[in-house]
Amino acid sequence: MTNIAFTDVAAQSNNISPISIGLGIGPVLFRTTIDMDAGLLALRFSEPVVPSTLQADNVVIQSIASNAATSTYTLTGTDATWSRHGSYTVMISITDDDMNALKIITDLCSDVGSTFIALRGDAVEDPQVFPFMGPNPSLANAVGIQVSEFTTDTTPPSLVSWTLDLAAATLTMTFDEPVKSSTFGATQITLENQQIYDAATTASVTLTAGSTTSSANGVVIILNIENAGGIGNDFDEIGYARGLATELSTTYVSFTTDIAIDMSTNQASQVLSPSVHSVLCPPSSPPPSNTRFALFYRTRPSRCPAVPLSKPPGSPPTPLPPPSTRSRSTSKPASSL
Repeated sequence: MTNIAFTDVAAQSNNISPISIGLGIGPVLFRTTIDMDAGLLALRFSEPVVPSTLQADNVVIQSIASNAATSTYTLTGTDATWSRHGSYTVMISITDDDMNALKIITDLCSDVGSTFIALRGDAVEDPQVFPFMGPNPSLANAVGIQVSEFTTDTTPPSLVSWTLDLAAATLTMTFDEPVKSSTFGATQITLENQQIYDAATTASVTLTAGSTTSSANGVVIILNIENAGGIGNDFDEIGYARGLATELSTTYVSFTTDIAIDMSTNQASQVLSPSVHSVLCPPSSPPPSNTRFALFYRTRPSRCPAVPLSKPPGSPPTPLPPPSTRSRSTSKPASSL
């Protein structure tokens, strides 16, 4: 608008000050949602933005709106970003590491009331390369917007890998998301010498409450196998069981859903049929020795596929359900933004 478009009503007319249409104002964040099950964060802006300009280390999740929040987490990266609604919405696929770190912080990102999203300056740009302005024109950067939708994690944690170390008398289990160590139950774990359970030939030992863990909440739980107290402790029972844990092909594990719960109180995916045992593959690295009572270390680096169940003669086989996995598909709608 030029300075001759309007004049005031004073005796001596004065032209209005000119106003520039191109103010160079960047995008403003005004609505967010998060899906803790699928690991998706949606950011809705006041104008179209360019998802490829998003800088994850400028995205902060905090427990209250104020930038003085004591519980905060800054994203370290993204698995993917893409746009919706004509580029007004940026979808962020949060990395597994960031998701696991968020879940461990108990007073952060557990519900709508504990989840606020703040963006620092230069977090994202619009097509004119104007940077992010703030949550709204009256708030400074790093002041959080409360999420309008919060989807709770409902997927059970699944075993990813496990290790038996008889040198240290430990059983280490790695899950695909954090579990509460205080709920970890050794009595739900059975070691077996066969992949398919056979009542006549399978040697097995179910651990007792004497095997405990001092691990913190997390994806890795280290169980200290009971190895004191004389005859009958868990470590000795493993050694006494004929043909159990003497080599790679005689070491299998099974457990019930009561082994642990995740940070959202979902019970773990069992590695066990309700009626008969069917277990995960054993660790895949060959041990240094297979001598009885030898001290060895075994590990499996990746998720083991499910195996068929063994049932009494005459019963049809039933496949073991595969471990649950989270949908990280970019095609899954995460919000109504």
